[in-house]
Formats: sequence, structure tokens, C-alpha cells
Amino acid sequence: MENGVFITKQGKINFVDLAGSEMTKKTHSEGKTLEEANNINKSLMVLGYCIASLSDSKKKHGHIPYRDSKLTKLLADSLAGNGVTLMIACISPARSNVTETINTLRYASRAKKIRNKPIVVMDPREALIISLKREVAALQSENDHLRSALRLSADTIATDPSISARLRLSTPPDIDLDKIAEMEGSELAELVRHYANENDALRKENTDLFAVRDLLIRDQELVCRENERLLRKLEDVNSVCCRSPIVPARPTLSADMLNNASTDQEGSNIWTNPLENSTSSLQNLNSLNKNKVSFTLTYKKKKKKKSTL
Repeated sequence: MENGVFITKQGKINFVDLAGSEMTKKTHSEGKTLEEANNINKSLMVLGYCIASLSDSKKKHGHIPYRDSKLTKLLADSLAGNGVTLMIACISPARSNVTETINTLRYASRAKKIRNKPIVVMDPREALIISLKREVAALQSENDHLRSALRLSADTIATDPSISARLRLSTPPDIDLDKIAEMEGSELAELVRHYANENDALRKENTDLFAVRDLLIRDQELVCRENERLLRKLEDVNSVCCRSPIVPARPTLSADMLNNASTDQEGSNIWTNPLENSTSSLQNLNSLNKNKVSFTLTYKKKKKKKSTL
């Protein structure tokens, strides 16, 4: 029984004692015994095909030959169904049964690769009723949460005079300046009172905003100090790495360098080699030296030809 609903769950359990492979050369069986041994070997062979197909991820979704034997047809739900399967492999420690022991272990290793997904089988109408009851319970809990939030907000408004005064504050009516001279004293007093209340509320709100701004500025200063401390620590670590012959040093980054890097490459988190530019400059210098040497050689050859002429 779950959530006031009687649930009917269906299931079955199978106990199967599989016979071992019958070696007719050892048993020297004849007649009906030989026929039974052949049937047992055939069923075990088909079972091996089914287990091999189910253990292979490529063949698992293809055709599985359950109907090739009665044994595999009965074990179809246990092999790749919705239940839990336990296989116990019995082997012999004798040397004379080494072949049968190896075959049994291969069976067990293949069967171990099969993955079933056990599910609870129940009436679909009962499952629908349970799902609807769970949905109703979730909606009721959400409704209770919203009611408690509304009650809490109402209590806060009632206890906090500033919020209640701000809510009760009404915007003063727009009055034409030409009509002020024609208004009576009571109307002018009421208008002044409205404007005074609005001015007080705005002044208090302005004070609260200034307090929030000061708090944010203080937090920003703390973050800046922490960043400076971490940068100094990074420079110390880099100086230690420079003195170490094992750990390669990385360039130190100051706040200005970080800002320039952030403006030049927005959203880039890739570290670039600081020696890359120096390597390219060395390559350019080598190419210039080569060009200079080649130019000197050609000039000497031309001068030598002129002297011979």
C-alpha cells in the first residue's frame, strides 16, 4: 500500500539447474542416453550463442536466437529481461576436467558482461493513480510554501514601519501653480503635508542607498587588497622558480598587465609563451645575417671579376 492505494506487484522466480556438457567419448552413452546427451549439448550451445550475443554491445540490439531451443526460450526473461539474475558456475579442481572447467569459466565471464535493468511490474492503472497522487502532493507542498511566503511578507510589512509607511504613502496630486492662490488654507496644508511625507520617505530611501553603496565600496576595497596580496605572492613564487634549476619560471603579471591582457584578448584563458617573441626575433636575426653573408660573397666575386678584366 502506497499513498493510500493498494498496489498489485507481479513477479516470478526461476530456479534452473543446468546440466554440464555431455562428453560422449568419456561416457560411451548409447541409445536414449546418447540422444538426451545430444539434446543437452544442443541446448547449451544455443545458450552460449545467446549469452555471447547479449554480452556483445554491437550484437545486443540485434536478433537473439531464444527460440532455437526450449532452454533459451524459458530463460529469456532471466537473461535479458527486467529481473535480477544470479549465475553460479560449478567447476572441478581435477586435472582431468581442465577443458570443462575452462569452458564453464568462459560461460561465466560472458554472462557477467550482461547488464539487466530491473523494474517493478505493476498494473498501469495503479501506476497512473500513484503518479497523479505524487503530483497532487507536490502541488500541495508548493501551495503551502507560497502561502507561507505570503504570510511572512505580510508579517514583515506589518512589523516594519518604514515599509508600511512607504506603502501607505500616496503621491501628492498634481496642482497647477496658477490655482494655488485660489486654494483654501486647509487644502494648502494638506498638500504641504503630502509633499513633506514624500520628502521624508525619499530622504530615508536615499540614506539606505548610500549605506548600501558604502558597503559595496568597502567590499571592493577588500577584494582589491586580496588581489594585491595574491599578486605579491605570485611574484615571490616566480622569483623562487627563477632561482631553481628544475622548475621553469613564468612571467610575473602585475595588475596593469592583467588589465591590458584582458582588454587585448577578451575571454581568452590560454597562456602564451613569453619566449615566443624572442625566438621569432632570433630567427629573423639569423635570416638577416645569412642574407648579409650571401650579399658579401656576391660582392667579392663581382669585384674579383672586375680586377681580372
